[in-house]
Amino acid sequence: MPDIDGNNGFGVAIDLGTTTIAGALVDLGTGAVAGELSLPNPQSGWGRDVVSRIDAGTKDPATLAELKNAALAACNSLITRLASGRTDAIKKDGRGKPGDGAPLPGHLP
Repeated sequence: MPDIDGNNGFGVAIDLGTTTIAGALVDLGTGAVAGELSLPNPQSGWGRDVVSRIDAGTKDPATLAELKNAALAACNSLITRLASGRTDAIKKDGRGKPGDGAPLPGHLP
C-alpha cells in the first residue's frame, strides 16, 4: 500500500537460519528484489544446532539475552547494509533516522 506521498517503499525479508542469516531488500510496489546479502549466524558460538542453543538459553536467562542480542545485532547489520546508499529505502517516520537503516526493534523472544 502506498504511503501518503504515493511511494510503495521497501521491505526486508530475513531468514534467520542455523548457520547463516540471509536478507533481501524488496521493492513493495513491484516485488523486485533490490538487494540480497547473507552473513554467518553469530549464535553459532552457543552451539552448532538450534537444540543446543535452546538448551543454553533455557538454562540461563543471561545466555538467552545474549542469543537474542546477537541475532538482533546481525539482523540490524544486514538491514543497514542492504539499505546503505539507498535513500529511497530509508523510513523517515520517527522509528529511524535517515541513514541508519531503520533497524529492528528488540522484538525477538
